[in-house]
Amino acid sequence: MRAPILLSALMVLAACSETAELTDEEAMAYEDEEFAGETYDEFDERRDELEGEAGSYAGYGCTVDCSGHEAGYDWAAENGITDPNSCGGNSWSFIEGCRAYAEENGGY
Repeated sequence: MRAPILLSALMVLAACSETAELTDEEAMAYEDEEFAGETYDEFDERRDELEGEAGSYAGYGCTVDCSGHEAGYDWAAENGITDPNSCGGNSWSFIEGCRAYAEENGGY
C-alpha cells in the first residue's frame, strides 16, 4: 500500500525538479530594489547555492521552507491578482509566489 504512494510522491517531485526564476526582463524591473536586505540577484544566487535542497513551490526554488512562496501565492489568490506586475511584498519569495499565481491565472 505504501509503495504506490511513495512512487506517486517521487514522480511528483521529479516533475517539479525544474525550478523557475524571474526572466532577465522581469528581474530588470526590480534591478535596484532590495527586499529582506538583498537584491534579486543576491537572492537568486543564495537559492542556487542550495541546489534544490530546500524544495520548490509553483516552480520556484525555495531557500528555507517555501512558506514565503506559499504566502505570496495564497495572497494573490485571495486578492484576485492576475497580472504578475501587480505583485509586491517584503521578500523575493513572496513576490515569486504571487507572480506564480498570477501567471497561472492571468493567461500569461
